[in-house]
Amino acid sequence: MCKKFNLKTLNLNKKRKRYIDLILKIDPESKKSMGKKQVEIQKEIINQMKKKRFKKIRSTISVEIIVNTSNQNPPRIEKFVKNLLDLMHKEEILEDINDTEFLPFEEDRNVKYLSVRYMFLPKESSVFVRIRPFSSFISDLHFIDTEIKKDESDNEDFMSIKNHYEELILNKKQYINSFSLKAYEAMLNLATLDMQKSLTSNMGVSPFVIKLIYPKKGTKPDFIKDTYREWGEQLINFPIRIKLPEIPTEKNTSQKYKVEIKSQLSSYIEERTIFKTLKAPVVVTVFYSPPVKKKGFYKDIDNIMLEYILPIFNEIFTPPLSLLNLHMNERKEGLTRFTDAIPKSLNGSAMGYEIIELPKKYSESEKGFLSVGFRIVDLEDSMIQWIDKKIESYIENNKYVYA
Repeated sequence: MCKKFNLKTLNLNKKRKRYIDLILKIDPESKKSMGKKQVEIQKEIINQMKKKRFKKIRSTISVEIIVNTSNQNPPRIEKFVKNLLDLMHKEEILEDINDTEFLPFEEDRNVKYLSVRYMFLPKESSVFVRIRPFSSFISDLHFIDTEIKKDESDNEDFMSIKNHYEELILNKKQYINSFSLKAYEAMLNLATLDMQKSLTSNMGVSPFVIKLIYPKKGTKPDFIKDTYREWGEQLINFPIRIKLPEIPTEKNTSQKYKVEIKSQLSSYIEERTIFKTLKAPVVVTVFYSPPVKKKGFYKDIDNIMLEYILPIFNEIFTPPLSLLNLHMNERKEGLTRFTDAIPKSLNGSAMGYEIIELPKKYSESEKGFLSVGFRIVDLEDSMIQWIDKKIESYIENNKYVYA
């Protein structure tokens, strides 16, 4: 039996040489608070690019940013991320113009997938940045689907969760008489959390949905691709998501658009009372179909979250930053170290967001659209982090083939 190098593993390793991973030991701050430190942060980005021999990615990209911090007065996540992304491509504050080639990417319009999240931990602040060519991000997802054994799903059945929730409400008096009002409220809170988590699990920008939206190239006939598109559209337009109107493509129309967003989000929460009081932190999820004509006045995906979606979402939904708002309650022994790391100043705001740009074939009008949802934050790996672990494990265990 002859041992040979696995060509699939060699190709994966070759592709990964284009991937950029940065670790920045900085506190999350607003642009104003950051001030002159912006120059130092950009220099650190460039230094890491040089030291690790990373090359600027000139194509479309996927970006993931995880911010670990115990800072008690950080800006909202969308404000910090907008500033950080600017430092990764803008040349205005470069000390040496020759360093342009060591900025990670060319412009923020190249960002097709963006996932960001705060993690409030009692330790020194650090920011993890993962940047991938968008085509590689998609092909990695398909590789995992076809070449790597899937994990067994352990999702609870929605109907059993729903039945338990409704039974608690229906038999409120019996529960209070048998236990106590405080015990009943605790049980109802946990049942509501389970309902919210189960309902929002279908709103995420998941690997399954992305693979439908961006099917593997050149392997399936058109009628199969059309079926994938129909499935993708059904998930994007999932009834529990919020379909927003056309995106502003002319100046002086943004304010009117914001009013419309607020109206739709307010109506949504009135119709779906289960979400009136969120029981855990959330990540806002968005599918974005850009205007057909991309030149002129329109917002990039980071600006869409900064200016249109998150400020209004936070105002309407006021999500907590901890499970059942524990960090806002009395200090409890054993929890203090972790709850103290959560900034009360950010309570009522999303812990993160994820947004992906849709292919042109999903465009319903020349002005584009947004489909907005949210999901309960869990302790699972972020998308690119999850992909990396799967691929690295495959490479480690499949270096050779035997013929």
